[in-house]
Amino acid sequence: VKVDNRLTFLYVLVGSSGGKEKQSQPIVVGLNQIWSVREGVNALALCDIHEVKDENLTSDSAVVVELGQHRPDTDPPLSDLLIFCTPPKLRLKERILACSAGRGGCHLGDKGKQ
Repeated sequence: VKVDNRLTFLYVLVGSSGGKEKQSQPIVVGLNQIWSVREGVNALALCDIHEVKDENLTSDSAVVVELGQHRPDTDPPLSDLLIFCTPPKLRLKERILACSAGRGGCHLGDKGKQ
């Protein structure tokens, strides 16, 4: 993941867990497309809804980025989610929020969503 406050996008390289397979194309998301960033139990709840399972995905490591429009009464579709398993000391949620706040992302009221 490359998050830079001088840029206007989130650049995600997707690789295999074993590292032996070819990397897929990177995912590029405009920071203004980020609706919310959740971590911990709130991130795991979205993973559970979509039956995303991984032994390394815990309340300490889960970070979910929701893209697109806010839908208060429905769960976001899996296609609108970026799910990360990241070490807590990386502080991914804080870094994404800091960069997207000045770029029109993470709309008011959702910046503090966990």
